[in-house]
Amino acid sequence: MNFSTNQVLHFYVNDPATNSVVAVGSKKFADGAFSLEVSDNTGVLRSDKIENVMWVKKATAANQATPYMEANIQFSADVNEGAPIVGQNYIVRVSYPSVGGAGIEAWATKTASVYAKPSSTAQSVLEELATALNEAFATDGVLVAEVKDSSLNITQSDLATKTFEAGVRPAYAVQFTVTAARVVEDGEEVDWATEDSFKVTPSTESSISGSYKLADMEYFALGERGDEYRMMGWPNVAFKSKDYYKIDVAKDYDVYTIHFAAVGANANHKMEKEIVIATVGEVAGLEAALQALGATIETK
Repeated sequence: MNFSTNQVLHFYVNDPATNSVVAVGSKKFADGAFSLEVSDNTGVLRSDKIENVMWVKKATAANQATPYMEANIQFSADVNEGAPIVGQNYIVRVSYPSVGGAGIEAWATKTASVYAKPSSTAQSVLEELATALNEAFATDGVLVAEVKDSSLNITQSDLATKTFEAGVRPAYAVQFTVTAARVVEDGEEVDWATEDSFKVTPSTESSISGSYKLADMEYFALGERGDEYRMMGWPNVAFKSKDYYKIDVAKDYDVYTIHFAAVGANANHKMEKEIVIATVGEVAGLEAALQALGATIETK
């Protein structure tokens, strides 16, 4: 354990349901400055004196989410009137960072191929491609494919959140690319899918809650509080600090970031610090106390 750290980022969680309550201290200073009191299973903590507030930002839970990435492959109406060309192979390749690979340069490529028969339709080809891709994706489990609204939708599975462990395995949006082999129409090679089919864009339906990033931040902050050697020698770990973590990834948190600096003798702006408060609901009296110090709260 290291108790000599000079932590410049203090992270608190305000959620009575997890026995962690942040409140503006009842004892305020004559100059209007104040401290925060944090009550949890470790006792009552008091923050640094909050004065000389330089800026305050509030991030709403909705704006902290990270959308899944997705691609939607559709037949182009300009090629064979949007129908498969009999005798052609419809090939789709999807590449993404290799699970367990040797860095960002290592990508895995999964390929699906469907032969167009006289009975094939655009819908049936897309469905067969989805089946083939899912069989290929099953090895790593990070992507899934399904046909929706006459499109082959490719997006990430929920594996990233299922395997999440704060400070060890993050929840992340999978980056991937989509390409398709050309087909031959009247002796000429053409792209059978629309141009937008190969664009990987943020999903409007699925996202990763910002609570996962907050859990990682809490893990880091607890380390700076002294437990810098947690999990050393894993799996033979004697000390488990997980009981002190308060973030519940199933919940949504608004986040206040208060950037301030000490004033007075031997103090300057190089002694700037930040207090981050992840809160379910409002912290009673916090905004009023900050505004009394002349701080403007920027909300995003």
